[in-house]
Amino acid sequence: LWEDIDTQWINNEEEVNNCMAMVNVFYSDIYELFQFYTMLHPQPMEDPAQHQITVQDLLHFLKTSELFDDDDSLHKVLEEFETLVPIPYADDLNLDEGLNFAQFIEVLLRYTAWKLLQVPEAERDTGEALAQCLQSTLQECILTNKNSIMDNQFKSEFRTEEILELYRTEYECFSTLFKAVAGNNSILNYREMTGENILRMIHGLGLMEEPMSEEVLFKMIEDVLAVGTQEYDNFFFCDFLELFFRIGFFTTNDEGLPTPLDKMGVFTDRLAPRVEEYLTKLENSR
Repeated sequence: LWEDIDTQWINNEEEVNNCMAMVNVFYSDIYELFQFYTMLHPQPMEDPAQHQITVQDLLHFLKTSELFDDDDSLHKVLEEFETLVPIPYADDLNLDEGLNFAQFIEVLLRYTAWKLLQVPEAERDTGEALAQCLQSTLQECILTNKNSIMDNQFKSEFRTEEILELYRTEYECFSTLFKAVAGNNSILNYREMTGENILRMIHGLGLMEEPMSEEVLFKMIEDVLAVGTQEYDNFFFCDFLELFFRIGFFTTNDEGLPTPLDKMGVFTDRLAPRVEEYLTKLENSR
């Protein structure tokens, strides 16, 4: 793995070795999070070592990990490692423009180096400083994120392999719908959906029927956007899929279906023709 990570920008070998040791401590948690994002998309290569995440996934991770106060600071850091995430990106859902696992770890390292520059120089002049800051970063953005998800029934059930496999089977349907409905973030130019976009889409798909209501939908949106100790504003593709999981679970709950997978299987079968009809209406209205 380390042979594939660019560490030439790190000051000395001691720092590199200490960072390697710290990543090894958190390795399974980092890989588990990375693997979740890879499972949102059909991967062209069977070998897991060649799986990638999209720019959408990376930005979702960075936003939900509470590492930045606002989009401006996130944008400045992204500019620091533009060789990894070229700006502007042509398609933030295209795996060809995405990152592999080694590049994902390099993003964590480069973010940590930026974070360390905010510390007085006298406190960062040893080979351990970068690794210590990396430990803090990983505890904040990996473990906090993971714990908040594991403590939430819907978030943990949404992330199961069988549910994500179902989404990959229906990937064309969901990704096309997301691209058609989402707008662009004004600073970072990634796709995102506002609450207004979502409400209009749910009505347009004919999903606002009993037992659904706007009150129920808004509570679902609030729960999707609650990660860690804060809420963020707009939906990424990952959130978009989780919302449909919650809607599918809720609207089929009284049908005697035994598992979340059964509920989602019935729901996606019903949803597919509605999406096709809705996309046709959107196209004709433009």
